[in-house]
Amino acid sequence: MNWGEITESFGLGETFYFALAPEHAIAGLISGIAIACTGSLYAGWVSSRMSIMESL
Repeated sequence: MNWGEITESFGLGETFYFALAPEHAIAGLISGIAIACTGSLYAGWVSSRMSIMESL
């Protein structure tokens, strides 16, 4: 991907090459699952402490 003078002004060069690394894909997958589980457990915990009338 050619970014031209924008990135050259920051001293990064003008061309970037992107590649998918397996360790980054696995880390992203594990992080996403952990965040989803944490959020759903918290929501379940909060809703279990509420009465039915409060939740409606």
